Amino acid sequence: MSEVAHDHGPDCGCADCGEPRSMDFLDRYLTVWIFAAMALGVGLGYVAPSVTGPIQDLHLVEIGLVVMMYPPLAKADYGQLRAVFSNWRVLGLSLVQNWLIGPTLMFGLAVFFFSGLVPGLPARPEYFLGLVFIGMARCIAMVLVWNELAEGSTEYVTGLVAFNSLFQILTYGVYVWFFGLVLPPLLGMDALVAGITTFDVTPAQVFGAIVVFLGIPFLGGFLTRYVGTRAKSEQWYDEEFVPRIDPLTLVALLFTVVVMFATQGETIVATPGDVLLIAVPLTIYFVVMFLVSFGMGRASVRTTPRPPPSASRPPRTTSNSPSPSASPSSASAPASRSRRSSARSSRSRCCSRSSTSRCTSRTATTGARAAPPPTAQPLPTD
Repeated sequence: MSEVAHDHGPDCGCADCGEPRSMDFLDRYLTVWIFAAMALGVGLGYVAPSVTGPIQDLHLVEIGLVVMMYPPLAKADYGQLRAVFSNWRVLGLSLVQNWLIGPTLMFGLAVFFFSGLVPGLPARPEYFLGLVFIGMARCIAMVLVWNELAEGSTEYVTGLVAFNSLFQILTYGVYVWFFGLVLPPLLGMDALVAGITTFDVTPAQVFGAIVVFLGIPFLGGFLTRYVGTRAKSEQWYDEEFVPRIDPLTLVALLFTVVVMFATQGETIVATPGDVLLIAVPLTIYFVVMFLVSFGMGRASVRTTPRPPPSASRPPRTTSNSPSPSASPSSASAPASRSRRSSARSSRSRCCSRSSTSRCTSRTATTGARAAPPPTAQPLPTD
């Protein structure tokens, strides 16, 4: 029997990998904390509605979103983004998913629930247009957070978010105009947009929002990594600095949920039926988009030739020294690097914080074990 040092992940074969007990307390019960933050925000907004003013004046929601995105963007190795943007298959799948499937699906749900065409569901033009506005916008902040929690590739999600943000600047106004004003009359739903001739949404407005919510944390993360790796070392940055800022993501996430729901506390309590009604198509949308994303990712893995082990994942060794780095020129280098970085962070380890810096498992062999075939992961989406 011998110890084999390896990175924690879905393919490591360790008995504890994937075990909920390997997660720290905050991550393990994250769903509970989010629902608790929602309840706290609604209660705060209902009991003390005056908090809405300070929240808006101090831009607490905006600050929470920026802080929430900073740690994932500070983890990204920006030198690997060239490999991301050279992967045309992933970029193409992301465009199809985000700019064809997503908007069309949300428009269909808006028609089904709020157009008045379905018996028992009266026409609600305000909710119809609300879903259209939501469905045409690509998510920025939460994609980075969920990818972080799923231990996905930081480099890939950073590149795809930036890639789709450029499309959002150019196309958001056009999409809202087409799905909100042009398509409904063509389908005989003129009453939904009666009296509305245009939407005051310009590329400059969209660009300004993206500069704030993506540009600021993007620049902060890039400068932090640039200065940190040169003032100290890349090893110090990944093993010492990154674990210190890692908790900011979840803390800022819960804070943002509280203040967002606090601003709508009175409305939610006054119209709970409408809130639940709107939640139904949104839930269907996210479930369907996840399944579509997973299916697209799985199909992409099946049709992509498997790279040699040296270009994707280094063979596991029996020594206690760190595994050699993957080739930066490989297309899968960002994903491999992200797994190694995630394994070093205090939040994504199967070993405890006070134990060794790598997860180990017992095996009857002393040689290196072959890397398993790649597994499918959903592409980042809303």
